[in-house]
Amino acid sequence: MKKNRKTSKRMSRLVSNTFRAGAAIAALFAVSLLDMFASSSCNQLVKTADAKEKILQRRRADLENAQAKWDAKRSSGNLDRTLIKHGISMRLPSPAQIIRMDALGRPVPGQMSLALARQRIDGQTVAAGGGAARSPSMVR
Repeated sequence: MKKNRKTSKRMSRLVSNTFRAGAAIAALFAVSLLDMFASSSCNQLVKTADAKEKILQRRRADLENAQAKWDAKRSSGNLDRTLIKHGISMRLPSPAQIIRMDALGRPVPGQMSLALARQRIDGQTVAAGGGAARSPSMVR
C-alpha cells in the first residue's frame, strides 16, 4: 500500500509540474500573439502617417507654386501688359478720386475727395436737367 501512495504523489507532482509548464507556454504564446498584433498595428499607423505626410508636402508645394503665380500676375508690370493685351486702358486713380469707406460701407467724413465727388454728382444732375435719379445713399 505504501508503494501506491508514493506513485500517487509522484504522479501528482508530475501532473502539477506539467500543468504549470503548459500554462507558462500558453501565456508566452498569448503574449507573443499580442506583441505581433501590436507591432502590426503600429507599422500600419506609421505607413499611414508617412503617406499623409507626403500628401501634405505635395499640397504645401502646390500652395507655394500657386502663390508665386498669383504674385507674378499681380505685379504691376504683368498687370499692365495684360491690360494692354486685352485693349483695356487703365491707370491708377488720382488722390482726389479716392474715397475711403468705413466698415458699414459709408464714406468716411472729412475727405476732400468726398466733397469733390458730391460736387461732380450735383453738377451731373443739374447738367442732365434733373432727369437722373440720385440715391441719397450714394452721396452721403
